[in-house]
Amino acid sequence: MLKKAMVCGAIVCLMAGYGYGSAKGADFAKGKTLFTSRCVLCHGAEGKGNGPAAMTLSPKPADFTSKTFWQTPDIDRTMTDFIKNGKGPMPAFPDLSAGDIQDVVQYIEHAFKPK
Repeated sequence: MLKKAMVCGAIVCLMAGYGYGSAKGADFAKGKTLFTSRCVLCHGAEGKGNGPAAMTLSPKPADFTSKTFWQTPDIDRTMTDFIKNGKGPMPAFPDLSAGDIQDVVQYIEHAFKPK
């Protein structure tokens, strides 16, 4: 019985991960890796805009956990543009491919957008 429950649990977890990873063609694991290596310094590990470098920046980095942030019209396109071209204290990341940027944007939405 326990073995069946464990197998069923593993299948559900795999399906949930597969379902997200295939959403809009995003690679969740790659998006998380890129976020961790490129964004955490300013946006923080929890996406609240309070990373170690945030206190020196003006304006402050976006808080991805804020409902107001997600109410911005066409937010996916806005984030894509900021990542690609930078804006204010936000640096550009011209070395990221369009797919890399999509992975980061989808990871941010999945990980931090209020439910």
